[in-house]
Amino acid sequence: MLSFPQTPAARGVLAGVLAFLGWGFMPLFWLELVTISSIEIVVHRILWSFVFLLCWLLATKELGKVWLILHQPKHLGLLACSSALLGGNWLLYIWAVNNGHVLATSLGYFINPLLNVLIGRFLFGEKASPLAWCAIALAFFGVGYQVVALGAFPFVALGLGVSFAMYGALRKTMLVETVPALLVETFVLLPPALVYAVWLWWEGSGSFGHATGYTHMLFVLLGVVTTVPLLLFTFAARNIKLTTLGLLQYLAPSTVFLLGVFVLHEPLHVEELVTFACIWAAIGLYSWESLRQHRKQAAHSVQK
Repeated sequence: MLSFPQTPAARGVLAGVLAFLGWGFMPLFWLELVTISSIEIVVHRILWSFVFLLCWLLATKELGKVWLILHQPKHLGLLACSSALLGGNWLLYIWAVNNGHVLATSLGYFINPLLNVLIGRFLFGEKASPLAWCAIALAFFGVGYQVVALGAFPFVALGLGVSFAMYGALRKTMLVETVPALLVETFVLLPPALVYAVWLWWEGSGSFGHATGYTHMLFVLLGVVTTVPLLLFTFAARNIKLTTLGLLQYLAPSTVFLLGVFVLHEPLHVEELVTFACIWAAIGLYSWESLRQHRKQAAHSVQK
């Protein structure tokens, strides 16, 4: 008989696994809305995420943290920029999934951690080991090979990877909690989303109010599928080591890759497979180096 993990660390690992698997299986949810335009899906994602987050913060009595953020002009400006990156990332991701580019989204989120290393080095002065640089070089070689071999630039993969890496970098500069900050970000995106929703309703071309009851249920669930994995991730980040969390993050793009190949039967060309092989090798190097550095720091702490 299965028992619920008792220690905070074990519960954190479980929460992390559920969060990344939730993000990994999310393409199946977007495909249920394939007949709806990507922009309209993003509009509903913003609206219902805002509603869900507001209810959550009211229930947990943490809405006051939002007011603290709103009274910090510096954070407000940065959150306005991060909300634009987040909205753009959501739009590109949903468009890619609903237009048969699931493998490209997987590649983008495989690349993301390596882009974080570059941003950490050049924007925050973080040191990168020689093996980390080798991993980055291998990843860029894989992407470059695909560009030359297929004669097409991987806009979707790099667009997703770069936008989310920049989003993470902006959020790193702000000492704000994840959930209240996300509510502010969705609040920033709310006015244009509402304007677009009203315009669709006025024209009669929108799906809300005209689609099936099942589609309306999916619209409302957009808030849940957007925020629940984030809440699980936040819990995991507070209770497990960052090294463990870093390794767990590859569950999401790995799940997306498997879905694309074996469930959605998206074609995988040899040139694309070479790119993925380079990225996987780069991730292997980076993960091994992260574990090695973690063990070295742990041993140093014990000696002290």
